[in-house]
Amino acid sequence: NPLAAKIVQDNLLHHHQRLYSLHDWIVMPNHVHVLLTPCEGVSLERIAHACKSYTAHEIQRRLGGSGRMWEPDFFDRLIRDQKHFEGVAHYIRRNAVKAKLVQDATLYTYCSASPRMRDRLARAGRP
Repeated sequence: NPLAAKIVQDNLLHHHQRLYSLHDWIVMPNHVHVLLTPCEGVSLERIAHACKSYTAHEIQRRLGGSGRMWEPDFFDRLIRDQKHFEGVAHYIRRNAVKAKLVQDATLYTYCSASPRMRDRLARAGRP
């Protein structure tokens, strides 16, 4: 659902430079990938809760429905080095192509591969 995807993406951008530094993301039809660096003193649990709680309530408010929207847990990965970071970023940016949603990753609206979204990220979190 485009509205649900927009709510999730806008929320990810909202927390950039508040809870974390957002590097790459993609909002897929049934999951989300995010590459971020938490701000000092901010746990991944706090980040996941902030994102899941708001988006679940907002999506249900605007689209209807009730009940659990997100899985209760999340999968995290410690980035070992720059090569690993770049590999994960590439995987995230190419996820919509791999899933055959688009032929060119830059055309997927709900992804950091989109030039328009990269521009929004550059502006996000600024006073």
